[in-house]
Amino acid sequence: MREGNKAGAVQQILLPTDGSQPSLKALHHGLELAKVLGASVTLLYALEGMYHYLGPEATLYPVDDGLEASFKAIGQEALDQAMAAAKEAGVQAQAKLTAGKAVDRIVEEAKTHHLVVMGTHGRTGLDRLLLGSVTEGVIRRSETPVLVVPKGVAD
Repeated sequence: MREGNKAGAVQQILLPTDGSQPSLKALHHGLELAKVLGASVTLLYALEGMYHYLGPEATLYPVDDGLEASFKAIGQEALDQAMAAAKEAGVQAQAKLTAGKAVDRIVEEAKTHHLVVMGTHGRTGLDRLLLGSVTEGVIRRSETPVLVVPKGVAD
């Protein structure tokens, strides 16, 4: 467990979000858990737009300032929505907008947290193979426990 953690208590929860329905569902559950445990949360949005569309070679191409601004605005909107939910739940929260591949950014940020709570889109077959799964990547690489809220779980 992380330094400062008394008797295994969860004091800091990482809630990655992309603004999608599954991540909002996980956000709701993560905030409820944080409230019950008296934990604080970090809301994280990984700005991976250029990586997602251009692949790892994205850094080799000039970046259109308008496109980058659009990706940042989408991320900030998702974080603002998550911060409003945290405030409504009475949970202490901070928001972080970071750039890079989502799995890498989440795994790195998770190192300073006791728990990660994430949703899953529930993709299967070819969609999962082509699009990958951020949640699966985090589960495989994180040294921090990950609580996954499946797509079908009720609010």
